[in-house]
Amino acid sequence: MSNSEQASSFDDLDLTCSSTRCEAGLHYFGPAFRKRSAYPLGHCLKCGVHLVDWGRVHQRAGDDVNYLISMLRLEYWRHDWWDHRPIDTTAVNHARRKGTIVLRENAKHILRKYVCSPNRRDGVQTRTTGNIIAYAQHATGTCCRKCLAYWHGLPVDEEVTETSIDYLSEIIMTYVTFRLPDLAADGIYVPRRASPLHPPSPVRPVVHDSSDMTVREHR
Repeated sequence: MSNSEQASSFDDLDLTCSSTRCEAGLHYFGPAFRKRSAYPLGHCLKCGVHLVDWGRVHQRAGDDVNYLISMLRLEYWRHDWWDHRPIDTTAVNHARRKGTIVLRENAKHILRKYVCSPNRRDGVQTRTTGNIIAYAQHATGTCCRKCLAYWHGLPVDEEVTETSIDYLSEIIMTYVTFRLPDLAADGIYVPRRASPLHPPSPVRPVVHDSSDMTVREHR
């Protein structure tokens, strides 16, 4: 049984960003509860395995995004956002109304205002429903400053440059177009209320060829 099959064979209602399922190849590498662990930051909190080349992902190279995504998917929490979690109807319809051009600018705005600027609520500022950008943030480690620090090498106490924001927004859009591959560049009209006889269903993850998920390079 593959890691994906093992992970999809159950519903973990208590899944959090620091959850692990090491026997399925799904770990947690971040700072939460690290004082209780015998292993250092960057190793799995529970089993101690070291899988990520942190120097490589911290280069923030747009032409190496496939490696970054493959490593993100080794974390249980992010694996769920990439491969298993349905996208709610509100988020899908919002994305369709905006289109990729506007969503890209929205991603930059959200990063500047809620993630990269000082925030006393860091760690809880990103919602979990209603907006495809939020889904992407959890999937790509762009949801809070702590995740920016350990996944993207952007220290909490340093200003995030516009070059880095451009890079992060492109990573976010890589997720958006992966999960919603038919999303148009320009927004389209979507009725606010669906017919009660034909309610829309959440969008389930689809299988993609992930061999071409590169974004432009920012260092």
